Amino acid sequence: AESYLNFVVTYILGLAVIFQLPLLIFIFDHVHPFPPGTLSSTQRFVVIGATVLAAVITPTPDAINMAIVAVPIIVVYQLGALAVFIRRHKSRRVAKIVDAEVVEPLSDALELAFLEDASTESTPEVVVAATAEPLTASIQEPVVEQAPAAETPAVSTQSPQVRRSVDGFMRSRQPATLSIPPRQSTPAVLPQRQSNRPVRSIDGFLPA
Repeated sequence: AESYLNFVVTYILGLAVIFQLPLLIFIFDHVHPFPPGTLSSTQRFVVIGATVLAAVITPTPDAINMAIVAVPIIVVYQLGALAVFIRRHKSRRVAKIVDAEVVEPLSDALELAFLEDASTESTPEVVVAATAEPLTASIQEPVVEQAPAAETPAVSTQSPQVRRSVDGFMRSRQPATLSIPPRQSTPAVLPQRQSNRPVRSIDGFLPA
């Protein structure tokens, strides 16, 4: 009876540990994520290990008892891989939603800035097109500048005042004339230089 009890307890504890395998896989992936494809690539090793373990544990060498032990191990491992896949898919979905919420306002702001730049670039073209016609008209029609009128000297319209002498008779005012004597040009007189040397005639006598 004691040996049978030990056998049952051992099987129950072993199955309890095996059914904790999905939870252990989920915790390991949460702490240190497995590389992509790791669980699917190790699936064949799990199948082989579960079959060998079932052949060792089961007291009878028949295939039914081996399958009763090996199949739950394989199924539990697949449940753990499925839990990891669901968690990663959900985290990717949340990341996509967050990225879309961040990218949408950014794309709207970029589109608005692009439209503003396009409007500012098209405004000078409209202004140039509007001002092109008056500019061409002003270029074609030559501007004739009027010469300034010659300034005419101001003529005084005041009548000359007539002065009377002491005896009561009027005398006409004669304009005072300023006489300038003509400048006489006098020829410059150069002093003649006289030499004290005696002059002799041809015959050798001094002239008188």
